[in-house]
This record gives sequence, structure tokens and C-alpha cells, in this order.
Amino acid sequence: MPWPERRKPLDTGRRTATTTDDLIRQVAEDKGIDRFAPRQPGVETPRVVFMSAVDEVADHFAASGWRYARSGPHLSRREGDISAKLAFVSNRLNVGGELVGLWVDLRLGDRTISRWRKEIGNPLVTGDEVAQRHLGHLLDPPRWLEWNLAESSVRPAAVADIIETVEGAALPWIESVRRLLDGGLPNPTSLASHVTETSLIEYLARAGQLEDAAAVVQAAVERSHERAQHRFAERLGEYRDSLPDEQPAGGSALLAYAVIRFDLPVVSPGAS
Repeated sequence: MPWPERRKPLDTGRRTATTTDDLIRQVAEDKGIDRFAPRQPGVETPRVVFMSAVDEVADHFAASGWRYARSGPHLSRREGDISAKLAFVSNRLNVGGELVGLWVDLRLGDRTISRWRKEIGNPLVTGDEVAQRHLGHLLDPPRWLEWNLAESSVRPAAVADIIETVEGAALPWIESVRRLLDGGLPNPTSLASHVTETSLIEYLARAGQLEDAAAVVQAAVERSHERAQHRFAERLGEYRDSLPDEQPAGGSALLAYAVIRFDLPVVSPGAS
């Protein structure tokens, strides 16, 4: 069966998915390319294409104080206690000449909460990370956003579009969260839609707002599926006797860990 010609890319190489079904279809298409597309001799390798585009993006932002590390690869910048990272990620299903994916993920770190985590011992998270976003999720409406760099003719426009999107969406988001965190002791309720759920619980606990922290946990548990609620109840029972030496990886176990670690007034679903 001959390889069918792929759908022509948009002028900037953008690929988006605004629903889960759209993303599933896109991944299925990528798997088909990875499995059936012929490997063309003489075509630039996906890594060379990907790194060349990242280098161009990095050169643009280096002028405004961003530091570039090719390992990763990522850009980073620190202002006071707040650090920001732009991580460039590629598609594991890349095929030279067909698909060379590039997307951008954002991470924010706060050294003040990192110091607090070390001081108290047994925090929910180690390190300084407090917020993370996929670049496309900052757009309106939110979407999965990736650029396909396989076609050499679209690469200059794709690089320009990546830079424009980072400047128009990522940098304003970073600055808005940085302002909320600046000063070391933010109003935790203002962080609700900006930091990770786990970090929000810790900011609230640090401020002594245990009822608010409990409300975050309670809402997370109640919107989870029945099996996760059952695990939450089981872990609560286990952790009341003794907290594990290491924090659970996440999910309902970490929520139960938070309840016991900070003595939060949370009612387990199904409890009388």
C-alpha cells in the first residue's frame, strides 16, 4: 500500500487541538506516520531541525536576559526569588521530512516557598517549582499547540510564530504570576488559578489558612472518580498511623498526605 500524501501544513506549521478527541486523532495520525511513512535518505534528521529552530528562538530571547541551555533544551531567567523556565519539547514520533514537532512548556519557581519546604520537613513538593503551563493553554480558547518543522519552507514563519506566541502569551503570564509571588508572602487566595494545586495547599498552610487549604483538598477529592476517592480514604487511614518517609507521587495519595501533614479538617467522601 503506497504512503498517502500528508495533509499540507499551515503557513506557520501550527498544529492545534482544542478538544480531547482532536488531540487523540492527531496522535493517531502521528503514530501512523511513525509506523508507515518511508524514511527518506538525505533528509535532515529531526533533531538537527528541532535544535536549529530552538537555537533561533533562544537567540531572540537572549537579548532580553534569558539564559539558554541546549541540554533540555530550555531558556531560563530569574528576577529576585522568582525563576521562569521555557522548556522546548519535541515529538517522540518524529519522522524526518514528515513530522518534527516542537512545543513549549512553562515552569515557575519560588525560592521563598522552597526555603519554607526545607525548613518544615516533609513538604508536599521538594524544590522550588510552583506553577506549570503548556503554552497553548494560555491562549483563548485553550488548546494543545505544536509546530511541525518538517517542511523547510515553513520553518522561518514557524520560528517567528513561536517567538510571537511566547511574547504575546507566555511572558505576560509569567509576569502576572511573578507579581503575585513577589515579596515572599503573597495572599494565597490570589494564587488559586495560577499555581499548581499542591503548591496552593502549601501556600495556604504556610499562611495558617488551614480551612482554605482543606477546602482545596476537599474540592479536589470530591471531583475525582470513585476509585480515587476510595484510595484517598485508604491512604488517610494509613497515614494517620505514620506518614511515609517519602511523599507519594501524586493524586489521591498526595492529597491524603497533605491532610495528615498539615492536620487539615477534611471529611473523607462517604464518611458519616
